[in-house]
Amino acid sequence: MCLTIPAKIIKASHGRFFIDAPGGTEEVEAPMTPGLKPGDWVLHINRLVIRRIGDHDAREIIGLLESGARVDASLLSPGFKDAVEAIHSGRFDDSDIACLLGCGGLEKEALFKEADTVRKAFLKDFICIHGIIEFSNHCVFNCRYCGLRASNRSIGS
Repeated sequence: MCLTIPAKIIKASHGRFFIDAPGGTEEVEAPMTPGLKPGDWVLHINRLVIRRIGDHDAREIIGLLESGARVDASLLSPGFKDAVEAIHSGRFDDSDIACLLGCGGLEKEALFKEADTVRKAFLKDFICIHGIIEFSNHCVFNCRYCGLRASNRSIGS
């Protein structure tokens, strides 16, 4: 299932729904979510409402996505800064990777904020979550991304 950040329904009229989106008001379709009304929180993607969610859940998700305060780069260790620069330049080695993987405290916070900045640059505030529990290698669906899809005849039964 793919989810976006929560959005609040701000207007509902004759089966048309409008949300307060980051770029302004946006119209969404909600064919599988009956009874929506202004003030309801929803998760949507590509202008399609996936489901209604509660106020508490919406605020919790928004809190997780907010970047918060910036990290003061002058407080970061020189070794950490060197490793980040090496990664950015594409000229890094195992010691740079080990430095980033082993960091903690302020360096870890800075690394997470950098990852969030990159995520927002490429994905905006969309989240894509996929979960699968496999009980067998047989499936009747034909999801193009999945190796277990029905039309994939190269897997054993």
